Amino acid sequence: MLHFKSAVVALSVGLAFASGFSQLANAYDNFTDLGAGEALGINNLGQVVGFSDDPNNSAYQAVLWNGTTPIFLGNLGGNSQANSINNTGQIVGSSLNSSKTVNQAILWNSTTTPTILGGQGAGGGANAINNVGQVVGSITGGQATLWKTTNALTVLGGIGGTFTNAIGINSSGQVVGYSYNPGDVGAQAVQWNGTSTPTILGGLGGTISSAAGINNSGQVVGLSYSSGDATEQAVLWNGTSTPTVLSGLGGTWSVASAINNSGLAVGYSYNFGVKTGLGRAVMWTLQNGGSVVTDLNTLINPALGFTLEVATAINDKGQIVGYGKNSLGQTDAFELTFAAPVPEPETYEMMLIGLGLIGYMVRRKKKT
Repeated sequence: MLHFKSAVVALSVGLAFASGFSQLANAYDNFTDLGAGEALGINNLGQVVGFSDDPNNSAYQAVLWNGTTPIFLGNLGGNSQANSINNTGQIVGSSLNSSKTVNQAILWNSTTTPTILGGQGAGGGANAINNVGQVVGSITGGQATLWKTTNALTVLGGIGGTFTNAIGINSSGQVVGYSYNPGDVGAQAVQWNGTSTPTILGGLGGTISSAAGINNSGQVVGLSYSSGDATEQAVLWNGTSTPTVLSGLGGTWSVASAINNSGLAVGYSYNFGVKTGLGRAVMWTLQNGGSVVTDLNTLINPALGFTLEVATAINDKGQIVGYGKNSLGQTDAFELTFAAPVPEPETYEMMLIGLGLIGYMVRRKKKT
């Protein structure tokens, strides 16, 4: 029996070493520091959008990272940012005008010259675009809006308050966001399903909830305050009006920003206190009606000195973008490819050696 135990220990040690090596090889090679700025969206081609400091002035500007070099997308004279990019390369976001008094929802259509989305009045902003070119955001007065073309918009209704905002849209045209309650006391996560009348998604008993992203299966993620507004939790709505809490890192504050078509959700979580210290970028894997949270910082080399604070988007290939602090304490955009560690040739060799050793020990025991 002692021989058999020794074989198992040998196999365990071998597998641990080989598996550890494999995980390092898979995780540590998949992180890219994109430089100064914040990454806010990514498509399935790996093109990333967000904003970065303009080297020519003190403003920040919308950028496209097609690789690691930012391409400045242009603006209306003031600060701008790109929030979303679809698989055809269309980009949406917002820009202040030159007087920095009016914000406009804009579209970049394979060019660095922005097009103002029509019907906004004095201002607005675009938050997301799907693969058929439908855009959602808000216009003057805080009205949630759907643009089916650059000049044709539909105002999406609310639940009685004065402010609504459309934040996410899937390929079927389902839209999610939030709407203020009557009297503007708190806000509720809502969904628009092809009409201008919203459906309230339900919360955890607090005064505020909001939906941020929806995938093609209709799974919705966002946040909700708990009863008494004691905590704010990342949540998932999966075809019901009752949200499921996505487990955080132990703190009382977490937010889900996006969900891909495989059901992987990303966002951030605090691991102690209420918004104390730095947030941690996280990913949730949905399993058996619940969720498993992964601190994305555990997937990068700690020697880099980079802290992933917020994950903002994830594509269907598992590429995640967001922003955090580099080793100098500056805010940088990042891209991280999540891939479950797979055994490398060394792992299989160690498994075969271990199994062979077990077989030998068992046969020897029988003879003895």
